[in-house]
Parts: sequence; structure tokens; C-alpha cells
Amino acid sequence: MGKIGYGYGSEYHLLRFMGRHRRLLDQRVLASTGGDSVEWLDFCFHLAKPWLDAEIKGLDFMPQGHAALEAWKDWWPKGSGIHNWDAVGRTQRGGSVEWLLVEAKAHA
Repeated sequence: MGKIGYGYGSEYHLLRFMGRHRRLLDQRVLASTGGDSVEWLDFCFHLAKPWLDAEIKGLDFMPQGHAALEAWKDWWPKGSGIHNWDAVGRTQRGGSVEWLLVEAKAHA
């Protein structure tokens, strides 16, 4: 996790919406995905870093033995390192669960 700017930057604005405008963010996410509900995962703490939050890496949030863990190995490019997510959410659509892996970007 890089240093977050105060008042600027994609990650700052994502965190602002997740903290202060969650209902609007959730409405837009559900409208885009067709989901029925969305739940955002909390990050763990990393006490040895200046910014105490530790981003979720790769598929660390998945339970051991989940089928997506094996599929990820074949899908994610090798040698590129583990991706850090700015947010991870779980949506329900009908009876199925879908995951939202969010990397905030300031420019299209």
C-alpha cells in the first residue's frame, strides 16, 4: 500500500465513498452488477508499517480449498507478483455469490 494523499488520489476517493457515502456506492455497484446485496470485507492491520492497514493480497480472503484458488493459479499471470486490492466485496445474485476485486484508478 502506498502513501494515501489527503484530498486527492483514487484510493483516497474510494475510501471516502466507502466510509462516508457507502449507500450511494452500494447502489451504484448493485446497479452495475445486478446483485441483490453487497458486503465489503474489512482489511487486517499491519502494525510494522507507517500506514497501519494491510491491503488484501491475491485471493487471501478465500477459504482454503475453494475452487477459485486453483483456477486463479492458471488465470493470473506468473511472475507478476501478488496483486493488492483497494477493496474486496461479496455480492449475492439470486443464490450465487460473486466477488468484486477493486483496484481504484484516478484516470480511465
